[in-house]
Amino acid sequence: MSGADDDLPPKPDLPDCCNSGCAQCVMDDYAEAMRQWRAECAVIIAARQAQQNDSTAP
Repeated sequence: MSGADDDLPPKPDLPDCCNSGCAQCVMDDYAEAMRQWRAECAVIIAARQAQQNDSTAP
């Protein structure tokens, strides 16, 4: 990941959602993309923390 907002999934415009209860709403797709993005961030953060811990260990 390069930078915070650069890698965020694009949020759909409100007109993209028709509010008719579609089985696969664009807002559901966005929520899933955000969940995946947060999971990827957590993996990267954990790896960086582990790397820092390894470099500071005696």
